Amino acid sequence: LYTKGRFFRRGSRSQSYNMSVQELVAGLIEVRSGRFLFCRHRTVSSSLADSRGRDDNLKVNFVLVCLHGTAANHQQFLPFVSALEELVLSANYGSGITLDCWMYDAVGCGGSPALDDADAYSDAEQIEDLMALLQNQVQTENSRIFLLGHSYAPNWIYKFILQQKDLMTSLSKPVDIAGLIIVCSGLHNEQLQMKKGGPTLFKAPLW
Repeated sequence: LYTKGRFFRRGSRSQSYNMSVQELVAGLIEVRSGRFLFCRHRTVSSSLADSRGRDDNLKVNFVLVCLHGTAANHQQFLPFVSALEELVLSANYGSGITLDCWMYDAVGCGGSPALDDADAYSDAEQIEDLMALLQNQVQTENSRIFLLGHSYAPNWIYKFILQQKDLMTSLSKPVDIAGLIIVCSGLHNEQLQMKKGGPTLFKAPLW
């Protein structure tokens, strides 16, 4: 399934598809001055092999940005992203679909360097990192953008969305968020009201 830059062709009696899975980025990116994050950018796309008469406006572009919880890292999202890639490669989406997945390690986590300043780990700084990544690295134009937050990360996402709303008129490049996926890491704990794994919301299937 997974290769770098290879193309697949799935045939049928009536039509065939060009499909590709690529890893475009896997390394440190300076998202803001002095702040380096380890980022992994994977993309999967499928389109009709015969483009005659195809309307490119019908092609659907999705962007998924994954934010991990406290002291975690991006690798926990890899099985989830791989499952999405398989879905894209196996389904018929008409004129085609592109799925861009961005996963990154927050400052001091995983492959991202730590900083000496304690304030560098504040919510405000994490939100600015997300803003900078979306505005400067992620292809957001003509795309439906979804944010996936694990454990504590939804807190950053909520604040990011509120900040976007407050600054919408002044931002040179506002980011329109199409949806939010919340993933819980709730453990069984009789004393923390998590007897059955946490709130009911987190038992819902990911979609």
